[in-house]
Amino acid sequence: MAVTTWDGAVTATARELAHLLATTSRRTGWGPQEIDIEVALTARAAVLAGAANVLGDLAPRTRQPNRHGRRDLLALADQDPLRALGLVLRDRGRVPPFTRSPSELLDAAAPGAPATRSWAAAGRHALIGDRIWTAQARNLDADHAWHVVRQVTALAELVARLDPMLAHAAKAMANPDALAYLDRTAGLRVVAQEVAGLSSTSGIGAAGGTRDLMHPPIRAAEPARPITPVDGPTAVAATRRLISLVRAAGTIAPHQVRAVAHVSRDLAVLAAAARAPTDDGADLRRLGELATCLNNVVTGRHGEAALAANPAFALEGQVRELAKYTRDAFANRMPRPHGEDATRIASRLPKLVSALNDQARAQVEARRWAIPDRNQGTDLHYAVASADSAGQAPRMLAELQRSVDAAKTLEEIRSRPVAQPARWARADAALVAEASAVERAGPERRSALPTVHDRRRLPPSA
Repeated sequence: MAVTTWDGAVTATARELAHLLATTSRRTGWGPQEIDIEVALTARAAVLAGAANVLGDLAPRTRQPNRHGRRDLLALADQDPLRALGLVLRDRGRVPPFTRSPSELLDAAAPGAPATRSWAAAGRHALIGDRIWTAQARNLDADHAWHVVRQVTALAELVARLDPMLAHAAKAMANPDALAYLDRTAGLRVVAQEVAGLSSTSGIGAAGGTRDLMHPPIRAAEPARPITPVDGPTAVAATRRLISLVRAAGTIAPHQVRAVAHVSRDLAVLAAAARAPTDDGADLRRLGELATCLNNVVTGRHGEAALAANPAFALEGQVRELAKYTRDAFANRMPRPHGEDATRIASRLPKLVSALNDQARAQVEARRWAIPDRNQGTDLHYAVASADSAGQAPRMLAELQRSVDAAKTLEEIRSRPVAQPARWARADAALVAEASAVERAGPERRSALPTVHDRRRLPPSA
């Protein structure tokens, strides 16, 4: 069955890692004939990279440097377990250079021993989970966010429990680079257990403990990483991400406004081509009017220029990814958005155009734009743009306002109800069932599993 949700990807990854633990619980490590160390280390890197991304999005302070030094990890784990875990994950280092590419190492069709195939499967599921996490919305309440922290913490603890066996294999193969790489995450298991205990006691509204005072509720911030759209659902997510980046941009240049308008125009055309708003055709005409107004913004070049340096690299990256997708979609090299996806894109266009118009006007009010000086009595080539002075307002503002007026007619377009991904509570229930199966297998396999602090909501390692 294909993995389509983040919880599903985490569960699949944990299942493979737990299987590796259960099948090797009585041994010290793998022999050279039982494990492809390059496959295992590549998969391990994918799991930890995904955990680091999720933790950094939910608890941004975990990305901050450790002012007390790397060797003070145990003290930091006692004071701030989340930050300690983020420190270990961020300083995990790079895998040694291999002779094969990651796609070749994690190929599902590649032959190998059972342990190698399990590692490769875990790596593939981790990569899928990271892609889903990057594309999905961040509307998580505190309870759900702490559940996510428990999930990635359990994955980190599973990896830490497998590291001694990987080190044994690397030593048997006389691979000092692999040993040095594994040594970079020393202490990962201890820190992960600290975070597991923290999340099970203070992350869901418990009060009265000292750690509750030191750990305010984690937040689910929208990340700034661009989304690469490859189909309708990811195009919807990329459009949402573009709206947030436009709103968050401190400065935005006229050429960037045109680039966003260009992408918005193409998205409107794609939505109209899919006949997204299905009425008597009036909504399709409104999309056409919006596309025409946005095209005027794109083609109406009147010499506007930016006076301030523009650092909005994340915005440019997202615009570039969406522009590539729309070009490929028009050329039928990428799947076009249809049905619900096209309707969702159409419903987001008014927000995108409104945010773009607000940002452009804010730049002019902050005197960050200039226009060609039309005064014949001066030698200056440019004049500072002003929305209040006659003759000094950028013509782009009027074109953007017409786009906003056209987009207002689309505000009644709403997405039809769709089935949401499996709730995290259901994922926990599935993990409880899997834990019961492991328990029935005997004490030897149970001893190989990570510590579980909350039997009602088990992490995927159970």
